[in-house]
Amino acid sequence: MNDLSLRVAALKLCAHPKRFSEMRGALVPVPAKYQYSQCNYVLQFAAATSCNDQISVVKQLFENPEAFGFLADVLFASPLKHSVRGILTKLFSNYEAGKRANKTHTKEALQKALCESLRQLAESIDNNDVSIDLMNDVFVSIGGCLHNFSYGREALAKEIYGFVPLLPKALERFWMSISEAKEDLSPTRRNEFYLFIQNILRFHVNFLTDFKLLLDAEKCQELRLINESAERVARHVDTPWDVRSIAGMSIGHNARFFNEFGDYLSKIKNLTAAEDLPIKSASLLVLQKTDYAEHVHMALDILKSIVDQVKAAGNVTNLLVFMSKHLFTYSKSLFSINLSDRPLIMYNLILTILLRFSLEHIVSSVESIRHMCANLLHQVLQLSKAGGQQNIINQVYTSFERHRMPLNATCLMLQKLVEVMGAKAVQQNCVNILDKIFPVYLGIDDNVNTLYKCMMTVAHKEMDFRDWYNVWCVKLIQHAQPVNESLPMIERLIKVAVQLDHNVLGLIMKQRGLSFSSKLAAMLMARSNGQHRQVKSLMLENTEQINQAIIGVDDNTRLMALSFVVETPRLSEPYTQFELDAIISYVENNANSPSAHLRQIGRGLLQKAIKRLDLNLAHQLKEKGGGGGGGGGGTALPDDHKLIKFIDKLMRILMLNLFPTANYGRRWLSMHLLHDCIEIMERLRLTWLPKLPEQSTPYLFHCLGDSYEHNKALAAQILQKMQLQSPQQPDEMLRLLVSLRPPDSVTAAYQLQVYCQAMDVLVEVPQPEQLTINEPRYFAVLQWLLQHLRSGIDQAQDDLTMAAKTNPLYGLLFASRHLLQQLKLTKLAEEQLWRQYIEQLLSLCMIVSELMLPIVGSDSPEGHVPEKLAVFEYETDVQAKDDVVVNADAETKTEADAETDADAETDADAESKPKVDTLSITAQLVLLCAWRSIKEVSLILGELVERAPLQQEHSENYLLNKQQVADIGEHFLVQLAEIKHRGAFEQAYVGFTMLCRRFWQSDEPALNQMPPVWLDEAMQLIAGEHQGKEICPTRRSAGVPYMLQALICTELKLGTHNTFSKSMSLLLDVCERREPGPAAATARSHALNIMRALFRCSELSELVGEFIGRGVKCALESLEAVEWAERNCATLLLSALMVRIFGVERARNDFGQLHLRNRMTGRIFFTRYPQLFDYFHGCLRRAALAKKLGKSTSGQTVQMEAMLQLLSRLYPSPLEGTENTLNLCEFVPFLQKICGVHDNMTRQRASQVLANFMIPTLASKNFRRIILRLKVMNCLHNKLYKPVNARQKMVPFTRDLNGLHGNLLQLLELYRLVRWENVRMINLAIRILSISVLKIYVQDIYLFNAVLNVLTAILLDVSDVKQIKANHLSALEIICLLDNKTIYERCAQYAISPKFYHVFTLHLHRLTGRSETILEHMLSVLVRPKYVPESLKQFTIDLWLYMLFQMANNSSRTRGLVDKFELKNFDFDPDAVAFCKVMGSRLQQLVAHKLRECEEAMQYVFDMANQLAEDPRRNPALGSAVYTLLALMGRLDLTIPELLERRDCGVEPGLVLCITRQVTLQGMRNPEQQVLWMPLLEYALSLSAPTQKPYLRFKAAQLIDRLTVHILPLLATGDVQIIGNYMRAVLQVLVDESELVRNYMAEMISSCLSCYIENQQRPVVMPVFSLLPMAAEKFFLERLLDNLQEHAENSSFIIGLFNIIVEPFVSSELLDDRISTEDNPIRIIDATDDVEVVFDKQDPNVYCEGFRIASKVAKHFRIAFPNNTELISALDALEKWCPYSGFGEDSIPPPATHNTPIQQL
Repeated sequence: MNDLSLRVAALKLCAHPKRFSEMRGALVPVPAKYQYSQCNYVLQFAAATSCNDQISVVKQLFENPEAFGFLADVLFASPLKHSVRGILTKLFSNYEAGKRANKTHTKEALQKALCESLRQLAESIDNNDVSIDLMNDVFVSIGGCLHNFSYGREALAKEIYGFVPLLPKALERFWMSISEAKEDLSPTRRNEFYLFIQNILRFHVNFLTDFKLLLDAEKCQELRLINESAERVARHVDTPWDVRSIAGMSIGHNARFFNEFGDYLSKIKNLTAAEDLPIKSASLLVLQKTDYAEHVHMALDILKSIVDQVKAAGNVTNLLVFMSKHLFTYSKSLFSINLSDRPLIMYNLILTILLRFSLEHIVSSVESIRHMCANLLHQVLQLSKAGGQQNIINQVYTSFERHRMPLNATCLMLQKLVEVMGAKAVQQNCVNILDKIFPVYLGIDDNVNTLYKCMMTVAHKEMDFRDWYNVWCVKLIQHAQPVNESLPMIERLIKVAVQLDHNVLGLIMKQRGLSFSSKLAAMLMARSNGQHRQVKSLMLENTEQINQAIIGVDDNTRLMALSFVVETPRLSEPYTQFELDAIISYVENNANSPSAHLRQIGRGLLQKAIKRLDLNLAHQLKEKGGGGGGGGGGTALPDDHKLIKFIDKLMRILMLNLFPTANYGRRWLSMHLLHDCIEIMERLRLTWLPKLPEQSTPYLFHCLGDSYEHNKALAAQILQKMQLQSPQQPDEMLRLLVSLRPPDSVTAAYQLQVYCQAMDVLVEVPQPEQLTINEPRYFAVLQWLLQHLRSGIDQAQDDLTMAAKTNPLYGLLFASRHLLQQLKLTKLAEEQLWRQYIEQLLSLCMIVSELMLPIVGSDSPEGHVPEKLAVFEYETDVQAKDDVVVNADAETKTEADAETDADAETDADAESKPKVDTLSITAQLVLLCAWRSIKEVSLILGELVERAPLQQEHSENYLLNKQQVADIGEHFLVQLAEIKHRGAFEQAYVGFTMLCRRFWQSDEPALNQMPPVWLDEAMQLIAGEHQGKEICPTRRSAGVPYMLQALICTELKLGTHNTFSKSMSLLLDVCERREPGPAAATARSHALNIMRALFRCSELSELVGEFIGRGVKCALESLEAVEWAERNCATLLLSALMVRIFGVERARNDFGQLHLRNRMTGRIFFTRYPQLFDYFHGCLRRAALAKKLGKSTSGQTVQMEAMLQLLSRLYPSPLEGTENTLNLCEFVPFLQKICGVHDNMTRQRASQVLANFMIPTLASKNFRRIILRLKVMNCLHNKLYKPVNARQKMVPFTRDLNGLHGNLLQLLELYRLVRWENVRMINLAIRILSISVLKIYVQDIYLFNAVLNVLTAILLDVSDVKQIKANHLSALEIICLLDNKTIYERCAQYAISPKFYHVFTLHLHRLTGRSETILEHMLSVLVRPKYVPESLKQFTIDLWLYMLFQMANNSSRTRGLVDKFELKNFDFDPDAVAFCKVMGSRLQQLVAHKLRECEEAMQYVFDMANQLAEDPRRNPALGSAVYTLLALMGRLDLTIPELLERRDCGVEPGLVLCITRQVTLQGMRNPEQQVLWMPLLEYALSLSAPTQKPYLRFKAAQLIDRLTVHILPLLATGDVQIIGNYMRAVLQVLVDESELVRNYMAEMISSCLSCYIENQQRPVVMPVFSLLPMAAEKFFLERLLDNLQEHAENSSFIIGLFNIIVEPFVSSELLDDRISTEDNPIRIIDATDDVEVVFDKQDPNVYCEGFRIASKVAKHFRIAFPNNTELISALDALEKWCPYSGFGEDSIPPPATHNTPIQQL
């Protein structure tokens, strides 16, 4: 709902938009005169129960001429835009009359009925006793006749004299309701009266305009009475501007109607009062084109007067909004006016005044004013151009040359100028555009970009191509720098240029300095623009660059390159070999992208590529004469055909991408694409299965154990297509099914799916006595599962705790449910055996539910222990507790969380098996069994009801009979009412939702009537009307809200929501009754919890909107409840409502302010929820009165805090006061009083809300009011305190400390609105505060803090000391003389930090502008004293560190050590950041330079670093900052060995910065420094470990970069440990999870590696672009191994080097002659560890693919050292041992089946 739609609705409405929308959806009432009529047509209409029924009745009644009068009355009784009114409007028309062509349905008969109805309406309201609302409804209804209703318009013209006398009476009555209203008139009701006035005045203006030729002035003399009332309305300052405007227009139209227009204009001209402004402005709109010849001088005078009054009123937002809109409307009426001589001169003066007004206010910060003035400027320019008034246009050029406008206003003005005058004229008259604006702001500012686009587009029509290209396109090329934030915007403009002219593309492609991404953007645009041939030829010329872009590091360029290759104008366009190779290259290098966004876009493009491949293959097969044999036989295309070779290679790559340790992104993309390729091959009957690598089946079976279930599903689908015989062992699958780990159960279920879908199996499951005809293998497997489930239940009935350990049931239940999902239950219902199986399964499910219900229904499910378990634990040793690792948190999460956790868990060791003697029997383990079993039972029952044939619908072939369906329904109701475990009842909700959906949609009454019955019973129970049953007493009502949500939301599928509306009304009634007693409080708590679930439900969408207002009131009222449970429920409901109203909270800005999308204007908020305005108004008024009387309770405080929290998200609209009177400023007087309450948090929140609700002018007035109040308090204090001697105690400054604190908080918030706009007022504030602060300091340190916060905020905006008067500055300097130690002591008593005082003194010293003064002050108050608190030490370090961080690159000793973008990784004190920013770059640079070289500061930091090294746990955050600061100081006395000794002190990342600095400065070339290589590499490896924070890993990459500079001496050492660990560190960083870390190292390798390792005599071979990390791996290994050729014959060196490199990427067992089936390369399995991990933790690096790295290293070693026989034999043996190594272009051997040690490694 936007402002425009709200505005339109408000103008056309009876009372209010919300009420109007409700009226449109309600039934049309029977007109009053027919209430007791017994006519058939009346009874027939009254019997209708819905709007659709009423429409049908109306259509039938229209055939009866006797019902015309009734239908006419119904038409006028219908609200505007009601569907019934719309139908009647169509029926009463020429179309219907002409269609029937009979004597009854004539125009005369229809109009007669309308006239009679109108006449009766006029008589019905010609009575003083008639209600105001009815009178308004009548005028609104008859006003609808004037719009798109010709019959009604003609009828109204005939009966208009009956309404003329009523207009002044109604207007007077409406106005008296406002002016003589009592104090208890609510704001919303008063606003309705204003809307009534607007409606009747609009009707008056409309009918005078439409019927001016038909009306007789003598018969309409009563209309003169309107003038008096309209003038009072227009002059009343509280009346909305729109109402005042229409009142003024009503006066003007009356004057024209009575031929008194000249006198009217003379009278208007003489009006000078401010309240007459609406009448004067309306007079301009009443002017017609023919009036200007006679009255142009009066129009000019009136316009001048209006503009002068607006200027005198100041910056009043709503006035400027109204006037800019008004003058824009007026400018439209100035077209096509033909004048000459003096009238023409005055006409041009009118244009000049309008031009000046638009230029003056186009700079407004209010968007509606700015754009309305821009439109006004556009109109004036068009009028001036049409009239040849160049001098008026020149004023705009002059305004630009003065450079007084802000950039956004300048661009908007120039854009309008270009649209009218053309780009060439603007360029000639505004020469600075191309020289000053575009060179600086192009690509950075959106306004400049829009202006550039506009000028370039217009200039293209005015200039020759070559000149246009040189002026506009060349500038874009110059700005398109490769590494620039503005590049995306420049590329958009380049696309526009290419779209404008086809010749641009060729010239752009010839630009050598232009980035290839920009060229790609241009080519993509040209292709979409129809330049196919040119783009195709350019593609052939730039193949190398496209290939480089596909493996480049820039994500956007990479995707554009792929898009350019894949997307073609014609989807069936033949592939070129280059395009096929590019796609292969993309898949090879980008399959493992960790970014979900890039992965989705990449997959979409590759799907287009596969679709295009499908069409290409089909076309080739068609040309060859058809496909090959069926079933994957031969093919008509040879194997060496490029398309066949491509798809074979692609499928091979995709299949090999499924290796173990492949990350999620690689598996997800590869399996999706592989599935698409297989579908193509099968559809075209091409051979594919024999061409897959031998490892396909093992890889896919391994994917069945993937952490993500959708990957398992994809693997199962592919296996179904390619597997002829299933090798799975039933015993092994059963072991996984009864495993404690839920992921094992899921894996086994998908294995069973593959097992059942295979054509043949290696080992059969035990066969039942009888097999079904349909799906016999599924039946056998399900019976096998049922058998083990039955045995597990027997064990659970005997000993639940033992069953939870050995057969936890949920795995068997999940497998049964999963297999049933694969079957078509309708077909199974034909066989009795399947019915028996379903019956047995249901019986076991009910037993499982009964067994587990006591656990999940316990008051404390997490700690519930069955009785046998308690006895067992008492008799056994307690030490067995530690034998099982159970993640209790994961077991008690919601189902969504639990599923997420399950997805993130890795598979357990295939060889591990639960052992009774090593597993502890814990309550958490029992709970895991219970809630997951309940989950599976709920889902089984729900899915069966949803999918299976029911007896109620199928009398013969069904799977569930009536009793079973009823039992399932009761089972769900019991579960949702009694279960207290969240994961269990959430899954019960899922199952119950399936059941309700099936019941609602059923045509059988026995089914579709059950949900309403259940809902009524639940509602009666909640309302306390149903005795004998209780609802779950937990604080969130457990599953009851979910039960109601399922019953309500599933009805929406039918297209109705009656149940929802009825339920919400009942729940709100329960909360609004406010009955005393615990029972009523409990009922309200449940109602609040249920409403919370409904408000949060996304399915209900906007349906909940009409109940939000009442919901907010109920929540706020319950915050004052006596019972804690009710208050807690109210808090939760209010939180849900905040999200529903303002949306999910987005990231806040740097100042902690809410995102704009989480806020709302008061106008829109109270238009949506009008009842809240009166409620908030009343609550705030009572709170203000309670403060005045000194009465307040804790409940009121909590309620007020919550209300202020909601109000803090509102802000005033620029249109506030223009349309209605529901203005936020109405709350201001109450908030001012609330700012003085006893609660500190309420005072702070009220001050913030108060500032939010004020416009700048009102804020300035209140700021001055508070300052003057402080001045009075000063004067009173001076009179009271006249000390006779020094010992006399000072009189308190004030006794109302809370009130003073509230005023100071208001002052702070208001200053942030007014700033230094009024210099005199701010100087007055400084003087008063500087005098008051010393007196306040003596009385209260907390208030002293508040005063200094205000002064600090003022000083923050002072850039020049001259802004403050000298005597005021002296008064401020006195504050700096206070004793610091005393301040510290008094602050300690209040438990507040004294930082506020030093922040103030720092800002005061900043005004001196002398760096030495600032530094000396810092040292004197923050460094030298011994009593400085610990919090100030942190502030000092943050302040210095932030300054030096900004200037680090200005010193040769710290250049490149840190960069500005790294600031976000440090938690700087916000006051320190603000101080540094306000200093200015020059002063900050001077202070930083002196600080960096200051010996005292360096010693201070060095001493603090030593102290922290001695006690590292003292303050870790301070330690990190201190060592970071130490690295940036002028001198660093610690050597690398000394720094490495402190590596365990927890001072990272400061320590690594120190070490990096020393390595950079000292180098590693000296022989004595060679011993540091290994410690530094070990340190870098520890920092780059996946468990470290991303920023630490980034700094480790920087350290490795600095070490790479000295790689040549490193390689010369020949030390296998140093070289191996260096290569390991580089590869470890290249596969880091953080994109920043990976790309940094890839950039170093791409650009610098060859320079570091090549000799001067050898040519440098290095890429000229930045590589992807995956491509950089290959380049790095090639370059390094190439430089180790001198060791090629040293087998021990080479093999040792290989071992060191691959060690972190493969399991240690492989290198230590042990084989493990564990697929995690990072975690090492201890063979002696007999502890089973029930919930594994997720690996820290989900991006790294260990075996891929190991394989790549092995491949490059084989290529680099092919003649080293020992290495080759070792690698061959490794490939035989490792089933997943060696992947790449060569074939991979199948998995090994026996163990053989690898002695070579």
